[in-house]
Amino acid sequence: WVGILMVIGIFLMLSYYSVVGGWIVTYMVISFKNFFYPSSVQVDYGNLFSKVISSPTESVSYLLIFLLINAAIVALGVRKGVEKTSKIMMPILFIILILLVGRALTLDGAMEGVNFLLKPDFSQITPKLILSAMGQVFLSLSLGIGCLLTYGSYLKKEDNLIRYSFLIPIIDTCFSFVAGLMVMPALYSFGMQEKASGPGLIFCVLPEIFKKIPLGSFLMLLFFLLVLCAAVTSSLSMLEECVTFLVDEKQIKRFKASIMTILCAFVVGIPCALSFNKLSNISLMGKSIFDVMDFSICEVLMPVCGVLLCYFVGHIWHKPKLQNGDFDFTSGGPLGEVTNNGKIKFYFAKMWIFLIQYVTPLLIIIIFLSSIFSLFKK
Repeated sequence: WVGILMVIGIFLMLSYYSVVGGWIVTYMVISFKNFFYPSSVQVDYGNLFSKVISSPTESVSYLLIFLLINAAIVALGVRKGVEKTSKIMMPILFIILILLVGRALTLDGAMEGVNFLLKPDFSQITPKLILSAMGQVFLSLSLGIGCLLTYGSYLKKEDNLIRYSFLIPIIDTCFSFVAGLMVMPALYSFGMQEKASGPGLIFCVLPEIFKKIPLGSFLMLLFFLLVLCAAVTSSLSMLEECVTFLVDEKQIKRFKASIMTILCAFVVGIPCALSFNKLSNISLMGKSIFDVMDFSICEVLMPVCGVLLCYFVGHIWHKPKLQNGDFDFTSGGPLGEVTNNGKIKFYFAKMWIFLIQYVTPLLIIIIFLSSIFSLFKK
């Protein structure tokens, strides 16, 4: 039931996340046009974003296009579709990111942005900030929602999960840091750091910056190609989890499962796409349909699933046997899986089990209660 809850959560996340994916596709098309067919008319990207999200036809159409891109990849299978696409997109993403960082660092006043990024201000470290950071970790690493479980199921028994558990957060953090080296110098160079937050940063502020620098149309095309690659690789993991569930548990063919999931996600995603135009008058506790979906999944369902998963792994599945004061890694359970029945060294086994059983669930509950409290406080 915990697994099914995760599948439901990731399906809902795919539905509203694809609305944002549709915006990215829209801007990719606009960037393509601006580069190959430059216009003498200067585009006001602040108004352009408002125009994009306020158009029901455009919002729904590009939502469908983004979902179809994902469906085409996942329908090809894990190796030919998801794995091959990720192997192509991730290096492209990294190369483009490095190019954009190089350009951002050469702008006048860029070092002010670098100083802001690198110089710590300990007065800003508050319990609220720490809770926000922990919540961001959940979203960034897709914790408590089943994506890592799905991808992990494709690994071989001899793969070192312990090493991966260190590498994945480190690589994720490094990408985030490098992205910061692209964004912050550009914002400070043009004095736009106060305007940058939420979707406006990507769709309004940064395009305006690209307008003002040499080769800006080319750099903007690269930037939205970068964002599209990042969005697709993220949404692929969501779609793959839903498709895998249908294939493994319901014995539905992969192609059919992909089409079914995409069509259902499209239907569920339509109200989210329309929440900025036709359905903008509908709200719950001051939140639009899109924001309600976002809050329900990221702030409620992911922490709840995380706690339930910890309870299952640490208390239900885990039945350790001790030999000479240490765990018997051949006795099955999570420790048997992590160490391939004792063939892989796990020096922090006792600490890990203790964290999973007590510390991690407590921290997740604090994050959850903080999110709920902030909702009612508003």
